[in-house]
Amino acid sequence: MSEKKSMPDYSDLEFKAGSDVHVWDGVIYPWFVHAKTLDAMADFKVRTDDVYVVSFPKSGTTWTQEIVSLIKNNGEPDNTIKNKHVEERVPHLEMSTAVPGTILYPRIAAMPEDKPRLIKSHLSYQHMPKDFLVKKPKIVYIARNYKDVSVSGYSFLRMYKAFDIGSWKEFCEGILMREMTPYGPWAAHVLGWWQHRHDDNVLFLKYEDLKKDLRGGIVRIADFLGKDLSDDAITKTVEHCSFETMKKNPMTNFTGLDAFDHKVAPFMRKVLQLAGGTGDWKNWFTVAQNETMTKLIDERLYGTGLVFDYDP
Repeated sequence: MSEKKSMPDYSDLEFKAGSDVHVWDGVIYPWFVHAKTLDAMADFKVRTDDVYVVSFPKSGTTWTQEIVSLIKNNGEPDNTIKNKHVEERVPHLEMSTAVPGTILYPRIAAMPEDKPRLIKSHLSYQHMPKDFLVKKPKIVYIARNYKDVSVSGYSFLRMYKAFDIGSWKEFCEGILMREMTPYGPWAAHVLGWWQHRHDDNVLFLKYEDLKKDLRGGIVRIADFLGKDLSDDAITKTVEHCSFETMKKNPMTNFTGLDAFDHKVAPFMRKVLQLAGGTGDWKNWFTVAQNETMTKLIDERLYGTGLVFDYDP
């Protein structure tokens, strides 16, 4: 039987200047999440009516952003939804500008003062803004099994022109299995939020459950956010947030962004599986890689009560 083991420590890890990643407070972050932005989290002003969609990267974040956005708009996919990209409606908290001296959180700073803010983040629990513990805004956390997260992450980075990610073998064995992923080890991230799943302001969801029962998941999120949606509004939200709709929607599928080469790996990769879905890892992992990854996951989650589905 596997035993729970301590998480890796990256506090002394250093990367050369110009690297795609850096270490901040013992956690690996991608280059576009600047140290100055993370430092400024201590002073970021959280509002009690904020709603945050939080996840480890490639866990169904865009999907959940769109669901929450529709729920807050009473299930109406009107022009505020159809003509505004999800990354503008639910901006990325720690995504700072690359221009020195300019304002931090530019999209968030531009959001209306008189309306609740919807904000996305990939931050771990301990790296959320300090004000978060005081104001206690609503958090919708979406978690996904590490094997499918890994495949979705690899496909995403292959599509991203700024990276030369190498082969699957290099990525799987050199980064994933060594837990050298940006935003820290997957298990540390999900367990950090799992420990707070009973907090009144935290809703912990699993991607696999949402995929099996989208309508039920939407109702659960709406209840958590205090939105009493009609049956018609729920139906509209389900239809708008289905794979077929999102796959064709330029406000969610990233087709308009020049940074991505969609000929390599489209953002929504499978007609029947949203962003890779559940079980796509079987098309990538060798028998040996799967055995190693299973052992790692079992060790990390041992005794926590957190389990994931790995099959469709």
